[in-house]
Amino acid sequence: MLLASNITYYVACVIPGAQELINTDLEADLLILSFSIETQLAKLIFEPLRLLTDQGHFVNRPFPQLVITDGLVECLDKMPKPI
Repeated sequence: MLLASNITYYVACVIPGAQELINTDLEADLLILSFSIETQLAKLIFEPLRLLTDQGHFVNRPFPQLVITDGLVECLDKMPKPI
């Protein structure tokens, strides 16, 4: 499941304040990347961004509001076949 890790990487690059929070989460649980996609997204992206928002990090800085995901078609061969 590279989707969550790729988005996490780019969030850390684009929003430097998130990098430390993400690193802390990764160090706290080295197996986090083996969790469900929902848990990875929550722990590595949504929670750090929510914390930064609550701390007023984006009051004087623009918050990137667009994520473009390309290449999802390559995931189709890994999806279960319909019965």
